[in-house]
Amino acid sequence: MGFDIDANGILHVEAKERQVADSAAAFTGRTCSATVNRSTTVRATALVRSSRWQSLRALVAGVQLPAAEPSGS
Repeated sequence: MGFDIDANGILHVEAKERQVADSAAAFTGRTCSATVNRSTTVRATALVRSSRWQSLRALVAGVQLPAAEPSGS
């Protein structure tokens, strides 16, 4: 997995799928990439705080909710 944060604070993530065979890890050739920016973070925070997802949060022990951001940021 690799990641890079550009000059604008945008996080770029790329992961390569591994296949374990005979105690040796080999890459399958499949990759997945994602970009995380301010709007992605805001939407993810809203999702995590949503009461609709309470049952999912209960499935993962030790999940901490992100701190509320001051208004106007």
